[in-house]
Amino acid sequence: MIEKTPKRVELKCLYNENDLPFLERNLHLSELSFYQPYPPRFINSLYFDTYDLASVDESLNGSSVRTKTRCRWYGDLIQKGKGTLELKKKRGHLSWKLLQKNIFTINASSKSWDGFISPDIISGITKIGLNSHNQFPASLVRYRRKYFVSSDSKIRVTIDNQLQFFDQRLSSVPNVKISENSHAGIVLEIKLLEKNANRLPLISNKINFTPSRFSKYCESLMGRI
Repeated sequence: MIEKTPKRVELKCLYNENDLPFLERNLHLSELSFYQPYPPRFINSLYFDTYDLASVDESLNGSSVRTKTRCRWYGDLIQKGKGTLELKKKRGHLSWKLLQKNIFTINASSKSWDGFISPDIISGITKIGLNSHNQFPASLVRYRRKYFVSSDSKIRVTIDNQLQFFDQRLSSVPNVKISENSHAGIVLEIKLLEKNANRLPLISNKINFTPSRFSKYCESLMGRI
């Protein structure tokens, strides 16, 4: 079953690692009284792309129509479990996802791609509207995420740090050992429905938020494309 998320505005801003206490304090003290709905957790995202890295080109060229394909799972990197296939789409300033939730088996300790991710991932990619024959695992991105929700539930904020990048193009087997750390300290993202955009200044002014373009996937391959 494919689930489609609502279309929303997603805005990012980069901060230094030592800005974390400032950001958390001002989110809690803002007029919107942000709270944390659940504890932080690590996110692992395996990005698929074409052999000519079409998704990277779309992002770097600032295309108003962009698509990223990834399989995401949570917690330990090499713990066996279930992953969600996501097709993240962007049209203009709006983003949404097509999801197949928790149906693909992930075994990141495997020495082969056939064992790393269940074979039906290929049919899953086709099902959500892409040509699976042109897709291959390009990069694995891992980071720690904290979640915040405004008291009226109209704005969500995520804070990501400890970003690690595992390039998958340099080896014929899955790479979960050789990584690079991101130069970006903290990635803060504000997510809200377009109809609630008038509430954005209530938090952006409080945390010195200036939207900027940033893609974890593109950053993971920068300098190596």
